[in-house]
This record gives sequence, C-alpha cells and structure tokens, in this order.
Amino acid sequence: MVKRMIMRFIYPNNELKHVFSTLTKKEKLHYSLYILFQFINSLLDTSAILLSGLLVSLGYSFATGLAPTGISKSVLNSPIFVSHDFKFAIASIGITIVILLGIRTIFSLFVTFRSYRYLASLSASNSLRFVSSIFSGGYGWIKSKKSQELAFLTTQGVENIYVGTLGQYMIYVTDLLFITLVSAVLLIVNPMLMLVSMSIFIIFGAISHRFSSKRVSQYSSMLSHNTITGNIKVNKLTKLFRESLVNGTYVNLIDDFYSFRKSASMNFARLSWIQIVPKFSVEVVIVLGTFAVTLTSAATMGFSQAMATMTIFLAATSRLAPAALRIQQSLTGINS
Repeated sequence: MVKRMIMRFIYPNNELKHVFSTLTKKEKLHYSLYILFQFINSLLDTSAILLSGLLVSLGYSFATGLAPTGISKSVLNSPIFVSHDFKFAIASIGITIVILLGIRTIFSLFVTFRSYRYLASLSASNSLRFVSSIFSGGYGWIKSKKSQELAFLTTQGVENIYVGTLGQYMIYVTDLLFITLVSAVLLIVNPMLMLVSMSIFIIFGAISHRFSSKRVSQYSSMLSHNTITGNIKVNKLTKLFRESLVNGTYVNLIDDFYSFRKSASMNFARLSWIQIVPKFSVEVVIVLGTFAVTLTSAATMGFSQAMATMTIFLAATSRLAPAALRIQQSLTGINS
C-alpha cells in the first residue's frame, strides 16, 4: 500500500513510465541532472526563508531594546557579528536575503531555459526516430493510417510528450522536492504550526486535484481528437468544393462543420476553465493558512518568538503556495 502510494507520487500516470522507457541511459542521466540543479537552487530559497525569520527577530529586539534570545543571540555572538552592532547584523542579513533570492531567480531561469532546450532536442530526435520507423512499417501500414493522424503524431504529438509532459514532470518533481524540504525545516521550527498549515494544504489540494484531474484528462483527449478531426473536415470541404457547389450539398457540409466546431470550442472552453480552478484553491489555502498560523502563534507563543516564527511560516507560504500551484498545473499538464 505504502509502496503503491510512493510510486503514485513518482509516476502520476502510467504514460510517464512508457515515455521514460523510450529514453536512453544517457538521456535519463541528463534529465535527472536538471532536476538536481533545480533542487539545489531551492536550497537558496529555504535559506532566505529562515533568514527572514531571523531578520524580524533581530529587528524586534532592536526596536524594543530587549536582549535577543535563542538563535538571534547566538548569531550576534558569532565571530562575524560579535564586534559589530545591531544595525550591521540586520543590514547584513537583509542584503544576504536579497542576494540569495536574486541568485535563485537568475539560476532558476537559466536552468529552466537549458532544460527546455534539452527537451526540445529530445523531441526532434524522437520525431526523427518515429518518421524513420514509418518507412520500416511498409506501404500497407502507411495506408492503414490517416495522413492527419500521422502528421499530428510526428509533430505536435511528439512535442506534447517530450517538451510538454516531460517538462511538466520536471517542474512537478522539483517543486515536490522543494515542498518536502521546506516542510521538514518548518517541522523543526514549530511542529504544531507545521501540522496546522500542512493539514489545510493537503485537504484543499486533494479536493482541487480530485475535482480537476480526470476532467482535464478527458477534455485534453477530446481536444487532440478534435484537432485531427477538424483538419480532416477542412480537407473534405476543399476536396468536395466543386461537387458540393454544383449539387447544393455545400450547405449540409457547412452546417456539419459548424456543429463540430461548436462542440469542439465548448470542449476547449471547459478545459480552459478547469485549468484555472487550482489557482483559486491555492488562494483560499493562503488566506486560511495565514489565519490559522496567526491564531496558533498568538495562542501558544510570546510576542517576540511569535513574530519570528510567523515571519518564517508566512515567507514559506509565499514560496510554497506558488510551488503547490505549479504542482497542480504540472499534474494537469501531465494528465492532459
């Protein structure tokens, strides 16, 4: 049971296993390295979150004149700050946070760009492999396939798999590792607040995912089918142009095309709507999570400690919420 759940987290659907089976060992290694680079980058984010709590704690001690305690006291007594005043420590930590977040953003953009370039090369090489296999299938095999279907599979279909699905899966794994890392850190900082926050995230995330995942898969499958069918219908209109114009059947062809396009457009509208549902669920989680953290902090801690802890949790929420949204969107893209 536990093993099945872990495998479900690793591979959200069976199609991913098939896609990975088409990659060579070298390609899998390169793919894993890009995920590792993104995870290392998330360590910068986690460091900035922890430093933000320390910054607030030192700022509160400086403003009130109270002696710092706990970690704040240890930091001020460290060799770096022992010979300097409060202002230097606060300024140094603030600048460090800005630098960490700046490096994280630039490095993330660079790694993401390089990873998508790599996925694009995978898409091109596998498209070539697929086209080459067409010739080995023989003329009879080609005749049994529709030209529009072959065109879709060798172009947009391959890109959807390697750039779309593998790209979304890379985001999914990276953000899942990031959430796991930050959750472990928050659990150490304050187990009670962590359990309260995580319970809200899990409940609303599960409801949102359960509502949207199957519908997205269904509507996306219909979208691919409608794309192929629409091209076939347009080709039919052009081929039967003369004949339908002479005998007057063009009206029926136009009505049939309109009915098809109306149904296809409605399906696309449903898909577009269902894809933004996770965004609103994350916004609800942020509001409820902030409220729960504030109440729990006020009820269980002193003001100084509560300020630092709340800052860490709220800063973490500001990073975890987008990560959770990206995971939702990635799962949506993978299942589409």
